[in-house]
Amino acid sequence: MDFKSTAVIKHPLAITWDTMRDQLPEIAALLADIKSITVRERQELQAGVVRLVNLWQAAPELPALVAKHLKPEMLSWLDYAEWHPENRECRWTIEPQFYKEYLRCQGITKFEPALGGRGTKITFSGSVALETKRLAGNATWLAGMAAGMAEPFVQKMIPNNFMKLSKALAEFLDQKA
Repeated sequence: MDFKSTAVIKHPLAITWDTMRDQLPEIAALLADIKSITVRERQELQAGVVRLVNLWQAAPELPALVAKHLKPEMLSWLDYAEWHPENRECRWTIEPQFYKEYLRCQGITKFEPALGGRGTKITFSGSVALETKRLAGNATWLAGMAAGMAEPFVQKMIPNNFMKLSKALAEFLDQKA
């Protein structure tokens, strides 16, 4: 499944780009359903490219029946990102920490000037492939339940999370202004 979302931030491109790349863990504090983002690795490559590996730990509100069966690693993922300044693109791949062999998610986040240079248009696009048939073949009740609910959940979750992150980024920049 492909997805695409666009947000406009009322802050200039350079500030928005640098803040999203370099202060993501601080922005996470403004996201109610994210417990933390931890930078696991940061490499400065040629031509100003920055490679980041971030560990995201979610903390969503879940029904008690579901929550008691989940381990923290089931609600975490690694975000492998390369930030390319020449075209203001971030190319990323998400790897869940649980059942990672069943999910493939990758995409590009593009940053462009907006609002006559006073703002930034952020376009988040990519694809997600969830192998629900293989997941359902797993014997545990949780896997079977997850297989039935996972695909529609993932189809909505990723673009929705991007919109929440964009809103948190704008709020973070507003606080610094």
